[in-house]
Amino acid sequence: MERLLGRSESLVWIPKDPSRPTHDFLWVNHGSARTEMKTPRSYRYESIRGRIHDAVKSAKQHGITKDVFLIDLGDEKLLPALRSQLARYNQDRQRYQIRELWIMSADGRRLERIHLQ
Repeated sequence: MERLLGRSESLVWIPKDPSRPTHDFLWVNHGSARTEMKTPRSYRYESIRGRIHDAVKSAKQHGITKDVFLIDLGDEKLLPALRSQLARYNQDRQRYQIRELWIMSADGRRLERIHLQ
């Protein structure tokens, strides 16, 4: 989150509710979108896909929609092959689709929207 704030992004934290899934923050610079931030265990598509899928599925089970995600790749770069795989995220699933996917990489120096197909 510090890297995102270091980019002069404005965020409003959403308090955690232990009884149900909550979003992480309202992304003020982005129309106050309720946003979920994830850091994958590895920088492979399968790991990122799994983190998104699990969050969307768990939220739906509680009647909550999580559909805006920001994935933090840390100091890694977003490689073209991964960008291409991420763009096809919604094609792989009918039930757990998302509306927006953003990738922060290069230690916070890059913030890129993935155009979902």
